[in-house]
Parts: sequence; structure tokens; C-alpha cells
Amino acid sequence: MASNAKTRGHIAVEAALLLPGLIALLAFAILLSRIQEANQLLEQATSMSARAASIARDTSTANKSAKQVANEILANGDCLKTSVVIDASGLLLPVGVPAATKVTATCTISLADIALPGLPSELQLEASSSSPIDAYRER
Repeated sequence: MASNAKTRGHIAVEAALLLPGLIALLAFAILLSRIQEANQLLEQATSMSARAASIARDTSTANKSAKQVANEILANGDCLKTSVVIDASGLLLPVGVPAATKVTATCTISLADIALPGLPSELQLEASSSSPIDAYRER
């Protein structure tokens, strides 16, 4: 069979047209996985920190232990900047009053190495979690 001169090079043209779209799709998948991983890390940090604060006996111990737990967990991630805010004011309420501790954490991740047009170089993510304080435990 002789090859037709009119169809010569079609594969190369098709590849040249499809390859940028496939690369963009791959970059978008990497972007989503990076955001999801950072979100999971933030959720874990806030959940564990709120729990650590809720089992403390006073607000200073609650703040110290919650911040330590959050920083240890967030150190394992790709966060450029982190911030942890702890609300342990429920420990100041009298015994018998239902209360909770709340932790809010933010993490800034870098997106500079993902080459997608219009994508910011950094993205700030935030998560919050609360944990109940035993209403009848001595505070």
C-alpha cells in the first residue's frame, strides 16, 4: 500500500493540538491534589488542637497545648505561612455549663510551580474545629 501524501503528518498535527490541553489537565489535577492535601492537613490540625485544648484544666495550658499540637501537625505539610487561633474561653465558665473550645488555622500554600494562566502564586486555606468540654469536670 502506498501512503497518501495528503494524510502525511496528521498525527504530528493532532499531537501538537492535543498536547497543551493534556498538560493543562495534568497541571489542574496536581493543583487540586495539592489543595486537597493542605485542606486535610488543616482539618487534622484543628481537630487535634481543639481536642488538646478541651482536655486542659485552664486557658493558658489549653492555648499552649493546642498551639503545640497544631504546629507539630502543620510542620509536616507544605505550608509557607501558618496561623493558629485558639478560643478556650469555655474553660472559664462554671462547672455544669456546656462549653467548647474552638481552633481556627490558616495555611498559605505555594502554587508558583504550577504553570497555569491566571493562577495566583499563593493560596490561603482556612479550617476550624471545635471540641466539647466536659460540663461536669473540674476546671
